[in-house]
This record gives sequence, structure tokens and C-alpha cells, in this order.
Amino acid sequence: MSSTPVRIGRGYLDIDPAAWIDRRVGDCVAEATTALHEYLRHPIFNTPRVALDRTERVLLWCAARQWQVTDGHVIHHDESTGLTEPMSVVLADAADLGALAIIEYGQRWPTVYRDVTTDPGHWLTVATVSLTCPSGHLWEWSDGHITEIGATIGAQQRWPMAPCRECAPSEVETSQADCPDSGGWAIYCPRCDGRCRVDTAEVPTLNPKLWAL
Repeated sequence: MSSTPVRIGRGYLDIDPAAWIDRRVGDCVAEATTALHEYLRHPIFNTPRVALDRTERVLLWCAARQWQVTDGHVIHHDESTGLTEPMSVVLADAADLGALAIIEYGQRWPTVYRDVTTDPGHWLTVATVSLTCPSGHLWEWSDGHITEIGATIGAQQRWPMAPCRECAPSEVETSQADCPDSGGWAIYCPRCDGRCRVDTAEVPTLNPKLWAL
């Protein structure tokens, strides 16, 4: 996982796939993952007459195990969603293991995880991030709207990104390489103007984790 789960650019966010996944899964199911990889390496998939992509092969493997995959539970996210690499997610219900998420992104092979989300819809939402300033104000930014967590007012439509003040020209020469987000942009708290820490948004889980502060 990247040390920076969300990188800020000029009008966009780059979200680390591993950080996004970690909000939604429990442990890796190692035995199932190994079995899946062995299945995907079967020579039959190298024959010209068997033209199946990786996700289609995963679905065949699930069917062979009698794992249920409901319509709409095969999810694809490309880089336009904010993730830095394309991702495919297959949500399966295994009688012996419970709810599972089979995930592949970038050039990585699929991994079988325990799905701990309270609703499959949490796998559809990508470009929502949490903002925390040094004074403790909490915000959520999604689809051009910024909302203060716990506030009685509704969401405000506003542009949250601003040039990083630490990268701004000054008497002391600085560069974008010195910027904490390495991009020359930042988000400042609408209430106190403190620089916000940007992270992937929390997701309700069946087995809550103690997320790193």
C-alpha cells in the first residue's frame, strides 16, 4: 500500500487501490486464493477456442464451487473513477466461508478476501474521501460537494483543491518535491483554513477495524 492513500492534483484525486480495498475487506482467504491461481493457470485457458478474460474465468471458478454471484455483483472500476489502476471485483456468497470479495487490480492476480462491508453498494463508490484538519474538523468530499461531518447544514458545492502553500514561491527556494502530497496541491479546511489530511472514506463494516490514524 502507498504511504499516501490519496494524492491531490489540480482538480482530481489519485486514490491508492490497496488503501481503498483495505476499507472494505477482512483477512485474505489464502487457501482459496491459491486454489484460484491454480485454476487460472490451467492449460485449457491457453487454447484459442477458450477466449475468456480473467473475470469470466473467476466466475467459472465460483460456479464450480457453487459460490453464488448475484447480478450486479461483478464490478469494474477504471482510472476515471479516481483509482490509480483499473480494478475488477467479484462479490460471491460462499456457503462455507460467507461473503467474499475476489479482487484484482493493475497487473496483480486476483485475491480472495472476506467482504466485511454492510452493503454491496459500498463497492460502487470510489471518489469519496475524508478530510481531517489539525483542529479536528471532519469533512467528506464527493462528486463536487463537501460536507462537514456532524454539522446541521447540508453539503456545499465548492472546489476544495488549492495550490499548496508550502510549494508557493517564497524567498526560500522550494519545489513540488518538498510538498507533503508531492503534487503541488492541497485541501484546506473551509472552517479554520488548516491543511487537511486526505484519506479514503471510512466504510461501515460488519467487523469494524481500528483504522490507522
